[in-house]
Amino acid sequence: MRIGQGAVPSVDVTDRITRDVGWVADRWLRELRAGRAFGGSVQQIAAAGNAPHTQLINPVGSLITVILYRVYATLSASGLTRLSHYNTALTTNSAIVRNLASGGAAPTGQIRSQDNVAILGSIFFALVNQANALIDFNIKWITELDAGEGVNLTNDAAASTVTTSWFWIEV
Repeated sequence: MRIGQGAVPSVDVTDRITRDVGWVADRWLRELRAGRAFGGSVQQIAAAGNAPHTQLINPVGSLITVILYRVYATLSASGLTRLSHYNTALTTNSAIVRNLASGGAAPTGQIRSQDNVAILGSIFFALVNQANALIDFNIKWITELDAGEGVNLTNDAAASTVTTSWFWIEV
């Protein structure tokens, strides 16, 4: 028997039927190895009086579903950092995205950015950040985006810089 490969011993589940559950790998690793895991980064420098926004969006007309796995960010100013659903594509397409399986197909999901005077979107998660500290929302599998749906990361500190790295799968 190879360590870390092959079958896992049979287990007794709640209905008391014994089953062979096979090799149980982390979902992220399975999706990455199947060529369905993607990542990318963007930096947005906000103008005076504006808040920086970055976004992962599944474009209108897409035939896939984007599932946001993880997001990391660094902001140049302290403030309230938000994740919000926002289904309008931001103005600038970052184009710094790639399949994490080297040589794999390009993603459908897009990373976009823009400045805006108002904070855009319907907030679903927020935390207070310190300037220049890494923000890890410390949750996996954050949200699911169908065609035409997106999620923004923004900070209420006007004229700050936000650098965001997004990781997602497409199914």
